[in-house]
Amino acid sequence: MILLKWVFNTFTLILLILTLIDLSWQQQDEFLDSTAKHLFWFVQVTDLHISHYGHETRLSDFKQFINEIIIKLIKPAVVIASGDLVHNLDRTFDSRQYESEWIRYQQVLLETNVTQHTKWLDIRGNHDVFMDAEPESSKSFYRQYSQQGRLHSSSYQYTLKTSDGDQYSFVGIDMCPKPAPGIAMNFFGHLTKSEMRHLEQLTKEIHHSNVTIYFGHYPLSFTYSSKVQEKIMRNGLVYLNGHLHAGIPHLYAHHSSGLLELELADWKQHRRFRLVTIDSGLLAFRDFQFNNQKLIYAVITHPKESRFRTVREPLARLKQRTHIRILIFSHHPILTVHVTIDSDFIGNAVQSVDNLQLFVLKWNPTKYDDDKDHKMIVQIKDIENNAEELREEFSLSTKIRKSQWWKRSQLVLIVHQPTFVILCCYCLHKRLTALCSIDLTFYSLVGFTLYFFVGPWYIGYLTDGYLGAVFMWGLVIKGIYIKPDMPFIITKLFLCLFPYTFAISSCVYHRYQQLQSQQSKLSVSQSFRAKCCRFPYRYLIFGWSISFLIGWSVMVTRAYRFGWLLSPFGLMLVIAAAYLFYKAHVLQMKDFRRIGEKNRSLPEQLALSA
Repeated sequence: MILLKWVFNTFTLILLILTLIDLSWQQQDEFLDSTAKHLFWFVQVTDLHISHYGHETRLSDFKQFINEIIIKLIKPAVVIASGDLVHNLDRTFDSRQYESEWIRYQQVLLETNVTQHTKWLDIRGNHDVFMDAEPESSKSFYRQYSQQGRLHSSSYQYTLKTSDGDQYSFVGIDMCPKPAPGIAMNFFGHLTKSEMRHLEQLTKEIHHSNVTIYFGHYPLSFTYSSKVQEKIMRNGLVYLNGHLHAGIPHLYAHHSSGLLELELADWKQHRRFRLVTIDSGLLAFRDFQFNNQKLIYAVITHPKESRFRTVREPLARLKQRTHIRILIFSHHPILTVHVTIDSDFIGNAVQSVDNLQLFVLKWNPTKYDDDKDHKMIVQIKDIENNAEELREEFSLSTKIRKSQWWKRSQLVLIVHQPTFVILCCYCLHKRLTALCSIDLTFYSLVGFTLYFFVGPWYIGYLTDGYLGAVFMWGLVIKGIYIKPDMPFIITKLFLCLFPYTFAISSCVYHRYQQLQSQQSKLSVSQSFRAKCCRFPYRYLIFGWSISFLIGWSVMVTRAYRFGWLLSPFGLMLVIAAAYLFYKAHVLQMKDFRRIGEKNRSLPEQLALSA
C-alpha cells in the first residue's frame, strides 16, 4: 500500500513537471513563430505649429494625414503629439496665447473624429505656453482645447492592455516653465520638485507594465532636470521628443543608463512623422515624410537594426526568432517582398496568417550568429508597381558596442547643453581681455560684464498681465524664480557681443599698428588684399552686431512691451556700442600704456630706441 502510494505521487510529480515544461515551451514559442502575437505599433508626430496667420497647408496637410494615414492606413492604437501643437507667434514676433490657434487644433481632432479611432496623447511644448501666466489652471488654452489637457494639468500616464496579455505604458513629461515667459526665454525645460514627485508616483503606478515609453517635448540635454533619467526613466525603453525640428537630422542617442532617446523632426516645415513598433519587446522605428506620392510605409521589426539595440530589451530573442518580420502599410495590395542579406537572396516574405500587414519569411538565424553586422535589403512592390526599399544593418549579438554610442548627432542629445553653454561662455569670455589694455574699454567692459551678470537686462510684461525682470541668472515673474534660458544668452553672446568685440579688437589692433608706424617712422607695407580684408572686420561685423542688437530690442519690445528707451540692453547699449567703436578709431599711443614693451616686436623696439 505504501509502495503504491509512493508510485502514484512520483507519477503525479513527473506529470506536473512535464506539464510545466510544455507550458514553458508554449510560452516561449509565442515569441518565435510567424504570427502577429505580441506585435504592437504606434505613431509619433511633433512640432505642428498650427498658426493663426497663413500656412494653411500646414493645417490641411495635417488633417489629410490624420484621415488617410492614421485612420485608414496605419490604424495605430496610440498617437503621440509631443508638443508645440500651436505656434502662438505672429509675423512681428508678438508671442502670446492665440485662442484661434487652439480652436483650430481642436477642430481638426473633432472633424476627423480621430480620438474615436486611437488614443491621442498630446502634451505641451515651449510654444504652447508662450505668455501663459497660469499654465496649470483651467484658464490655460491648453487645458481647454487639447485632448489630454482637459484631464491632466501637467505630466500624466496612459496604460494600454492588449488581447495578447501585454501592457504598454506611456508617460508624458511636461517640462514647460510655470509661469511661462514668451519667445526666446523658455527654450530649455525643467521640472520642479513637486513635478518630480508627481512623476515618481506615476512611475510606481506602471511598474507592472511590459514596456514603458516616455515622451515629452524637450530633449533630455535641453533641460535643467538632469536627474529625470535616473529617478523617473530608469525602467523606460525609450524617450521620444521633438523641439529641435530638423536643424540636425537623425538625432538619436544611447544613454549610458541604457535608455534610448529619439528626437523627431518637425511637422511644421518638413511634415515628418514616426512609426514605432514593439515586437515581442524589441523596438524598431522609421521616420517618414508625409506626401501624396508615398504609398508604402514599412518597418523591419525583426531582425532589429544593430545601432538601436539596448540593454533594456530581451536581446536573447534575436537569436531565437525563426522568421524575418516586416510590417507593411500600403494603399494597394502588396505583390512581392523581396529579402536579401549580404547580397544573397533569402526569399519572398508572405503575409502572416493573422495579420495582413505583417509579412514573414522563415530563416536560419544561426547562419548570422557571428557578432558581425549584416546588411539586409527588403524590396517591396505593390500591384500598381509602386516600390519601397528598406536597408538596415543587423547583428544577433547581445553585446552593445560602445562605439555605436558616440555619433556626431548624439553629442547634441548626450551633452548637457546648459552646462556646455556656461563653459563655452567662460572660455570665450577670457578672450575679451585683449581690450582691457585701454582704460576706456577696460572700465567699459568691466562695467558691462558686471551688469551682464547682475542685471536686470530687461523689465517688462514677461507673461500675460504680470511685470517681470530678465537676468542672466534667471527670470522673476509673479515673485517666482525661473531658471535662465540659455538660448537667450547664446543669442546675445554669439550674435551680438562676440562679433562686436571682434570688430572692436580689430580696430584697436590696427590703430595701435598705425600709431607705432608713425612713432617709429617705419613704413608698414601692406598688400591691397590685406587692406580689403580689414574693411569687413571693422565695419561689416560691427554693422551686423549693431543691426542685430537693434532688431533684437525691437522684437522683445514688441513681444513684452519693454521700455526700449529705459532698458539697459536697449537704446542705451546701442549708443554705448557706437561710441566705443568710434573711440577705437581715434586712440592715441598714450592710451596703450597698459600694453607695455613686451607686446612690441624686436624690430619695433630697436627702431624706437634709435
